[in-house]
Amino acid sequence: MEQIKINKKMKKTIKKHHLSRSDYRDWEAFRNAKTNTITHDEYVLICTLHSDYYEHKMYRPSKCCGQKTLNKWVKELNEIYDNGL
Repeated sequence: MEQIKINKKMKKTIKKHHLSRSDYRDWEAFRNAKTNTITHDEYVLICTLHSDYYEHKMYRPSKCCGQKTLNKWVKELNEIYDNGL
């Protein structure tokens, strides 16, 4: 398993290097959205996929104060998406 260094204190392990077909379709639809805000369903998608692919318990950061975390998670999920199916 590949280790991605997040910061000095914490390392995250990627469980899978490619999105499943259904997750790929869902993430592709998310990426193709033309808005600057996310819906509740997109918020849940980000949290669920990140917990599945980065092996951590389901955690939902605050929508207002957790924006840095959500942006980081989107970036990390985009990296897996870029690997293709």
